[in-house]
Amino acid sequence: MRIIIDSKNENSPVRKAKKMIQKSLVQFLEDKRSIKRLLYELLATAEWNAGSERESNGLLRQESHTKRGLLWMNLVELPYAESTGTVTYHGQLLMEDKVQEEVIDGANFLVEVFGFGNSTPLLCDPYGLISGNRKDEVKKVAENVDDILKRHHERCGKCRFD
Repeated sequence: MRIIIDSKNENSPVRKAKKMIQKSLVQFLEDKRSIKRLLYELLATAEWNAGSERESNGLLRQESHTKRGLLWMNLVELPYAESTGTVTYHGQLLMEDKVQEEVIDGANFLVEVFGFGNSTPLLCDPYGLISGNRKDEVKKVAENVDDILKRHHERCGKCRFD
């Protein structure tokens, strides 16, 4: 399936159409744990970009569907290990106090990890999402999270990234 929405005028009905499509998908999914990943993936792979920005490193900016305003976001794929057909995701370490202190480092942002306990997504693999109002902070936090996951990967020896 492919949806193409195109307009050079940012104030055109395209922005409204984009919001309507997102709202419809959110209502259809009824899985709050998967919604943010869906919206991120839609923007990351879309050919249209009305009212949004994106960069090659996965950093993108779009209107928040939960509150007013634009947010910078970066999606984090979690490492995983496979054993006897069972996949176990490693990412809960991102919520540890010591790791949070290292990641935060004075930045104003939100790191959400979906994939453990009651936050396991039904429609997608577990993931982390970093969001905030300032591009430089989200970029820095994403780099910190990436470093932490790489260090874990080296120590663990069991997990891998795709």
